[in-house]
Amino acid sequence: MPHFIFDTNQDGSISKIYKDGAPVETGVRLEMPFSIVHTYFKSAVRNLNRMTASDEDRDENRHHGLQCFLMSLVGTEAFLNVFFHLVGRERDLDNVIDLANKDTQIEHKVAHLPRQAYGTQLLAQKRLNKKMRELYDLRSKIVHPKWQPSSLAMPGLVLGSGPVKLLA
Repeated sequence: MPHFIFDTNQDGSISKIYKDGAPVETGVRLEMPFSIVHTYFKSAVRNLNRMTASDEDRDENRHHGLQCFLMSLVGTEAFLNVFFHLVGRERDLDNVIDLANKDTQIEHKVAHLPRQAYGTQLLAQKRLNKKMRELYDLRSKIVHPKWQPSSLAMPGLVLGSGPVKLLA
């Protein structure tokens, strides 16, 4: 974890910034751990609020809905990681910190982090994990689309994956 030190002027303003003992020549923005979580959910809400009931806005609504869905999932996972990282630090539980930082499926974290941090699992944990898996499977279908050949037939015209054929 980086360590910052500030030298101050007589009026309390910052005269010099050090990061891990080395002077920093640019400005520094320090954020609270939950800031990234807030950013994801703020983005989700903004996209949700931009959606309309108009059929004319179908493409824009699809864009905003997709962004809202993805940012909500990312925000949920970020919240879980940040929350349990902070709990692990507060309670001096290295195993909780390690699992919160580990790149593993969210269901594994939901199943193990509460038990490691508090000695008990979440209420309705199995239902929560099932729903999370459904949402992440949907996310995977969106992020990793599978192309499948298709064709379209209309009287007098067939369009397929090969050349266009006109029927007599």
